[in-house]
Amino acid sequence: MVEAQSLIFNIESNGKSFTLTYHLKDKTTEILDDTKDKATILKCGTYPEILLHKLVPGSKFSVEGQEYKVLDHSNEFTKKFFGERKRTYGMIKPDSCKNIGKIIDMTSQDGFHFNNMKMFKWTKEQAQNFYEEHKGKSFFEGLTDFMSSGPIVGMELSAECAIEKWRALIGPTNSHNARKDAPNSVRARFGTDGQRNAVHGSDAPATAEREIKLVFESKYPTTATFKNCACVLVKPKSINDGRLGKIIDAILTKGFEVTALEMKKISKERAEKFLNEKKEEVDKVMEGEAVVMEVAKENITKELPEVLEVFKDDVYFSGTPEDGMKDCQLFFGA
Repeated sequence: MVEAQSLIFNIESNGKSFTLTYHLKDKTTEILDDTKDKATILKCGTYPEILLHKLVPGSKFSVEGQEYKVLDHSNEFTKKFFGERKRTYGMIKPDSCKNIGKIIDMTSQDGFHFNNMKMFKWTKEQAQNFYEEHKGKSFFEGLTDFMSSGPIVGMELSAECAIEKWRALIGPTNSHNARKDAPNSVRARFGTDGQRNAVHGSDAPATAEREIKLVFESKYPTTATFKNCACVLVKPKSINDGRLGKIIDAILTKGFEVTALEMKKISKERAEKFLNEKKEEVDKVMEGEAVVMEVAKENITKELPEVLEVFKDDVYFSGTPEDGMKDCQLFFGA
């Protein structure tokens, strides 16, 4: 029997429909088949990889090796509980990759949750495809040249009124106007002009859906270099507690480069390899989705521990140059 304080979602996987119930009282979840038999697909229990803030229509999650997509909220109680909580697409442009820590921290502090995140680099053709609505306009060539000139960080964000909230945080398109009209916005702080304006934000629900699908369902080549590198893994709990941006900013401020980054669900096999089978630590990595980074600099494994000392409860990282190469290959290799 479903309690009044339970949230119900219509979900699907591989063309089949299911019902997910999230019990607020004890934070347990169960998934039933949508057939007449209502067979149990996922028995009622606690699944750290199922995060409540990610259960918005259109988002995806994986549990016990199976990927599901949230179709909609199934009843009025669930709809009212989530209110206007939606998702949007945000993107840190090539001119601001040196500021990704600060921008991610601003985003987190403003109440957004990160559903997905990855660093990638577009070809000119891929940039043109993303910005196809602007084809034929005078700025199209310059824009797509710029957007294919260096690494980008794409983010799927969720919050109440996410599209409007994100566009308010990033400020007016032209950075000069942003400094005048929204001095605390992302573009005011980190943008240069109307094109090199630090970040992108979807302008409508249909646009957000298109952009999220285009970026996160595309297989881009890794930006990892596998040279003078260490692998840094930020724990799921630390991301949910809002410390990801501060960790990245500390790394960048000390002259390191973040050359690859991805939010991902770490398999038990990879977690065991990375952590030398330390069970308690493996369990912490598998509590949800972690962020894995390749961090690069000469003599990196000598200097990185000092930088990350203050975040020792939030991260794991490679201890030797040999481990750095091996660990980055583990997460970013073919």
